[in-house]
Amino acid sequence: MDKTNDLAPYYFHQGSNFTCYEYLGCNLIRKDDKYIYTFRTWAPNATRVDLVSDFIDWDKGRALERVTDMGVWETVVISDFSLEKKAYKFRIEGKNGIVCKGDPYARFSRGKDDGASLIFADSKFKWTDKNWLKRRAKTVCTKDGSYLSTPV
Repeated sequence: MDKTNDLAPYYFHQGSNFTCYEYLGCNLIRKDDKYIYTFRTWAPNATRVDLVSDFIDWDKGRALERVTDMGVWETVVISDFSLEKKAYKFRIEGKNGIVCKGDPYARFSRGKDDGASLIFADSKFKWTDKNWLKRRAKTVCTKDGSYLSTPV
């Protein structure tokens, strides 16, 4: 498990990880001209979880490792090229059988009957919401940075 995210599963299970999309789903790190994709999902009752995809294999897949006692599964895919817009699903095996599911934390999905998730991790999007964030800080956040239950 990525040591920078040691508290992420704790806060997720506690219900206070407000940025769990940075931990679960498909996340990318670029290092030494390599694309390092980490795939994580929460499947607490699973006996096995596989990543199936355009870039691995839809039939065999790649096994994820259970990395927490509370049901977080993970695998890392290292690639020489971008996997942007490639499709993937999680194949989850449990006591009631096997099901292929799209990633609930995916940033995009093919939709329709397929339901496959698409990788959009290498975002070059430039946020332009600085004014909104300032307004939100004044109207929705308390002085300590936490959120109010009802906006002012």
